[in-house]
Amino acid sequence: MHAAPDCPLHASLADGTLPRQISYWKKFDLLIVDEFGLDYVERRLDPQAGHLLFKVIAARNGKSSTALGTNIEFDAWGEYLGDAPLAMALLDRVVDVAVHFPVETGVLPELKVW
Repeated sequence: MHAAPDCPLHASLADGTLPRQISYWKKFDLLIVDEFGLDYVERRLDPQAGHLLFKVIAARNGKSSTALGTNIEFDAWGEYLGDAPLAMALLDRVVDVAVHFPVETGVLPELKVW
């Protein structure tokens, strides 16, 4: 497991290191974004958060794996992010070649080992 870099994505906008930060998140074979949708307060305080997530996902798209855990239905992403075109672009990259495991609250799916 790797720790987050010293310079978060948001700070990299101010100090001009965004390309380096995107490269940092692009290098992992698997990036796990868990609990997407539980940070509503933080997202409202930082309107750039959705755009920064998109930059990371877009940079990784087709090159490495990303697992995204969320309790937000796909059709509600526009409202959650506050930007419908951004939500569509993000979803386009997330579900392009995704395996979707919908889970009912309190019910874990039976996973088969291949």
